Amino acid sequence: MCILAAAPWVFFPRRVTVLGKEERRPNLFFTILAFLPLIIFIGLRGTAGDTGTYLVAYERISGGILDNLENGYNCLTAISKSLGLTSYWHLFVVCLISCLLLIKVIYKHSDSLFLTMYYFMGSTLFFWLANGIRQFLAVCVIFSVLPALADRKALRYFIGVAIATWIHQSALIMLPIFFIVNNKPWTIEMLVKEMAFTFLFLIVMLVPPITEAVFSFFGFESYISAIKETTGGNIFNTAIALIPSIIAYITRAQINKDNNRIVNTCINLSFMAACLYFVAALTSGVYIGRFHTYFSMSNILLFPYLLKKTKFGDWQKIVIIAFLLLYLLYFIYTYVYPYSWHYFSWILNMSIPDFYW
Repeated sequence: MCILAAAPWVFFPRRVTVLGKEERRPNLFFTILAFLPLIIFIGLRGTAGDTGTYLVAYERISGGILDNLENGYNCLTAISKSLGLTSYWHLFVVCLISCLLLIKVIYKHSDSLFLTMYYFMGSTLFFWLANGIRQFLAVCVIFSVLPALADRKALRYFIGVAIATWIHQSALIMLPIFFIVNNKPWTIEMLVKEMAFTFLFLIVMLVPPITEAVFSFFGFESYISAIKETTGGNIFNTAIALIPSIIAYITRAQINKDNNRIVNTCINLSFMAACLYFVAALTSGVYIGRFHTYFSMSNILLFPYLLKKTKFGDWQKIVIIAFLLLYLLYFIYTYVYPYSWHYFSWILNMSIPDFYW
């Protein structure tokens, strides 16, 4: 439904000037319309992912707003309680805020609302709206200051990181990124910094004392024992994560000619996401996912640009069709195996059956 709602935007585009050229951008109405099914469907859920944990946590939060200023999510919970909201409507508010932060950037910078929504759904990034919602709220805050990162507006970016960290401490990983992604993609300096970042992350995951210290610092103490027992992630995910970087490298001459700062930043972040997937394949795949989402969110802007603005000659339609088929298959593969929704909504009075191989 989200993808179908996004499709008509091409008939009612908003025209803006980018780097001296007239560009077509989604209008606000269709951007909101595209997210509306997610806001309703996921926001009004009763069960799905770790929703139950958040429902219990909502009831356990005590005190007023001033008593919960230490953590942004707890403060938001206290605000919901002060307004008399039930735990289910609080989850709706969290989902709504997360989606509005995404809409803010997509509306202004996406080259294709349809391809943005297709990737967001097909890559299963949307599932974070129902699972790990506190961290994904922080991810959305970081995504909302992506333009500031691209434009090198330090104060605005660091304020965004501070707010995201207040919500979930894992967002601190984005603090040094301001100094890492400040080069054009594929330059020697940029590649050296990306490889150094990957190597440091690999060391963190392979050396137990460092793993314990880092994950404790980021608020993942409960995962430490599981990390030691969990095997590596699926190499297939690494291959999927590399696709935008491969396309960006092949079309780098065109990208360098455009010199779009947001696109350059998204390419660097996307490649770093692929590097984290590679680390996941060698170490603890499940728990690296707690970090790579900050980087892979850049693909919801990058893919539309790569598929709409770069030229593949006679292969253009084939590349787009391949993209659509690939992420359709990836969605089916991920939805069926190894995860399951366990979705039910008392408010909407609907459920989704679970599927297994």
